[in-house]
Amino acid sequence: MAAVTTPATAAPAADATTEAAPAADAAGGATALRAGALALWGVVGTLLGYGILQTAIKASALFS
Repeated sequence: MAAVTTPATAAPAADATTEAAPAADAAGGATALRAGALALWGVVGTLLGYGILQTAIKASALFS
């Protein structure tokens, strides 16, 4: 048997419009998110490479 929806149990119309609003600017948000992720990846990768280089320099100094 199908459920009966009454005005008391029905979702307000405002909920449907607030959920649809973020989808309108999703393309611009995805581009900004991708740019931020790439910038963060570059910073973290550079710092990780620097740390590995410094570790190799210090380790080689122990044996020379």
